[in-house]
Amino acid sequence: MLIPKEEIKKRFWRKVNKTETCWIWQGANNLFFIRKIINGTRINYCKKIQNLSWEFVNNIKLRQGQALDILCGNELCVNPEHLELRKTKLQNFWDYVEKQENGCWIWKGAYNRRYNCPKITFKSKRVSIRNFSWEVQTNEKLPPYTQLVVTCGNKMCINKKHLKKEIFGCKSTEIGKEYKGNIEDSTQFQDVLRNTA
Repeated sequence: MLIPKEEIKKRFWRKVNKTETCWIWQGANNLFFIRKIINGTRINYCKKIQNLSWEFVNNIKLRQGQALDILCGNELCVNPEHLELRKTKLQNFWDYVEKQENGCWIWKGAYNRRYNCPKITFKSKRVSIRNFSWEVQTNEKLPPYTQLVVTCGNKMCINKKHLKKEIFGCKSTEIGKEYKGNIEDSTQFQDVLRNTA
């Protein structure tokens, strides 16, 4: 037996004290427990109070991985006007890019000078800013044995129009000489590598 959504809403809002600014949660903690009975098995689960408030008022279910920021700073506030969807990694990434008049898109985020190119952590891996930017802008992964080189001279530029693919890490110097430079189609290079391996 499922508890109807309207009943859950009533139970939830009974524990909220609405003031002029914040709507203060009066429950025991910042979680709301919901009990379901599915196929004769009782299942208890909990949701954050802010998530439930957001879903009830906006009639939008938060997707997995989405989170809310509490703008007023009060951890017990469930006022939807004080809640904002947290930015994704991609949105945060673009906050650190400055687009200049000369066409360069300059990375303004953290930069470790020992790397030739700035790197960020994405999905628990260190990734070159250029590679990440390229994949976001073109929606394609870089082929193996390729690197991105800046053509405008500014090593902090990540505009795809200022990046050129080059081959690196060749297995033999012959292949490197033959295919060094801009790659339009790297399948030919990969075929050569497979044949010489």
